Amino acid sequence: ACATTLLRYNRTMTKIILSGTGAELPVEFGEALNQNKAHQLQILDLSYNELSSTALVPLALALRGFTHLLRVLNLYSAGLTPRGMSSPRKSQTLLLTSHMLGIAAILHAFRGNWGLSLGLEELNLGKNRMDSDTTSSFCEWITLMKSHCQLKRLCLADTGADGTPLIQA
Repeated sequence: ACATTLLRYNRTMTKIILSGTGAELPVEFGEALNQNKAHQLQILDLSYNELSSTALVPLALALRGFTHLLRVLNLYSAGLTPRGMSSPRKSQTLLLTSHMLGIAAILHAFRGNWGLSLGLEELNLGKNRMDSDTTSSFCEWITLMKSHCQLKRLCLADTGADGTPLIQA
């Protein structure tokens, strides 16, 4: 509740580290982040926490609505799965729905907000599960932004992602 209240009203905080709290991220966290368009958050670390499907959709919507750069996103060991639509069709590109879960929802948010995508310097999705569709979608996203992105550090350790397409992307 404390972090949610801060997110809803604070306009100066640039860094939130909630790593290893042992708690499940509440739905209200993403909702508060999405409602406060004046926040200045640049570093978000939710590693070693559980992101349920109900909490993930508001978080992904908040990421999609960022109006400034997010430099670091750390979702290491957040219990994300590859479930969902990894590569949405054109008619679905504007919608993020509750059946789009896991890493697919995060990738969908990235594709819906190129300013956010291009400003990322560090992305850690390690120790979350990726399947071949999610790996393919991730590679498409990386390929689309490869000549303009600021990405300096990328972690996909222990995701089960097929390394060949990742290396070629």
